[in-house]
Amino acid sequence: MRYLNIIAILWILNSCSTPNSKTANDETPMDSVTVEQAILTEPTLESDMASEQEIEEELPVTFDSTGRPSRPVFKNVQVDTSELFGIWTVDPTGPHADFVLSKEGYYVVDSDGGGTVPFILDGKTLTLFNEEFKQDLEILSTKNDSLRTYIKEYDYEATYTRWKN
Repeated sequence: MRYLNIIAILWILNSCSTPNSKTANDETPMDSVTVEQAILTEPTLESDMASEQEIEEELPVTFDSTGRPSRPVFKNVQVDTSELFGIWTVDPTGPHADFVLSKEGYYVVDSDGGGTVPFILDGKTLTLFNEEFKQDLEILSTKNDSLRTYIKEYDYEATYTRWKN
């Protein structure tokens, strides 16, 4: 086996150093590529203001054994989703947002890259399905670039500010 490894290494070294191989200077120049920085934008009224019927028609929803839906579910919505959907933070002077809420799902900005998770928006109750737990939040207000929520289970009210980069 050691003999095959040595032969493979010698073959690779030899193929890389043959006089007929081109170097970077010998090759024709490549077209230049412009890289633009992606800019997160706030959801727009038209793109994120989807009716319950439009969403229901897109994909059928399924639920797993824990009640977690396969995609976001909207029932009897009593909040303006154009004001609810967005990028939110507890500390507007901080270096990053805390979460993103859109018609595609709920995404927590964290280091583990857990991805977007589904939610249920029923009336004014937002049910979030994280990997470890389910949490119900009552949406108190979505006005003036702020989101006020209440978690009955912990008797906790939180205010988030729309994050602007």
